[in-house]
Amino acid sequence: MTTDSVPVQTSLLANLMDLLQSGSVLLLSFEDLSGITYDYPQLALTERLRRHVRPFCEYAKHHVKGSHQCPLNKSLANRAAMDHGNEPLVGCCYLGLTDICRPLLYDGRVMGVFYFGSVIQKGQLQQARQAIGELPTHQSELKTALLRRIIKVPVVTSSQLKQAVEQLEQLIKTVELMLVGLSIPSGLYETHTSNRMAVENTRLFHPLIHRAVRIILEKHDQQLDLSVIASMLRCHPGYLSRLFRKQVGMPVSNYLRQTRIQHACRLLQLGRLDVTAVGLEVGYEDKSNFGRAFRKVMKMSPGQYRQKIVGQ
Repeated sequence: MTTDSVPVQTSLLANLMDLLQSGSVLLLSFEDLSGITYDYPQLALTERLRRHVRPFCEYAKHHVKGSHQCPLNKSLANRAAMDHGNEPLVGCCYLGLTDICRPLLYDGRVMGVFYFGSVIQKGQLQQARQAIGELPTHQSELKTALLRRIIKVPVVTSSQLKQAVEQLEQLIKTVELMLVGLSIPSGLYETHTSNRMAVENTRLFHPLIHRAVRIILEKHDQQLDLSVIASMLRCHPGYLSRLFRKQVGMPVSNYLRQTRIQHACRLLQLGRLDVTAVGLEVGYEDKSNFGRAFRKVMKMSPGQYRQKIVGQ
């Protein structure tokens, strides 16, 4: 159904996307999961609007060794956005950059996912720096380069993100009307969790690692460790540990801790739960263990982090 033809002129969809991001520091892209933008000239997009093009992201994609986290994160984010329905989803990548994710629905089918962001949310720069610090020790030069570049990524406030969510909603409503006007036969399109480029890149990942990462992302609030994950995957813990470190670039325990603390930071920002309850929500039954893990990642206690956020 799809072709690889390059659009000769700027399409209506491309113009709308450029108009939205022209007055913002957030960058907009569309992850086509059906091939629809290849079939209709009115929806054609250049590569610039199909992927993250923030210089920091481009550098990370081309220089992080032994890791294919970018395509893996995108594939998992696509799935999360699709599972979330027609509501926007705000989240961070493995290096701490924030995006608003929102699927484009047509006739009950997901045509693709819009991403609006590639920014640092105010109060999360230290979290991003810590994520970079979790890269393998032998990549010290890379970590230095990423830390130098991360400070150039725009920082946005919660109110700016809220406004961006509303702007993205208006864009999607317009695009949905375009699809109706084009009388597109939705039944001819099949939705995938990754576009063709992402699928090609993630072939290098062992299926076991895909499943392990998904378990961590979906069950981080439960009692989880290397042995439990290995048992769920029916493999030897030693084998999983070696393969995970080789392909993801960090130990299973580090990835699990990083995931839990990222979610803890978001809960602390909301201010609805006390520190103990936040720890329980992200898988720490013991308050002391939660505090130690939080300090290791964020270099401050959960209480200090909350005070810092309130002060900002």
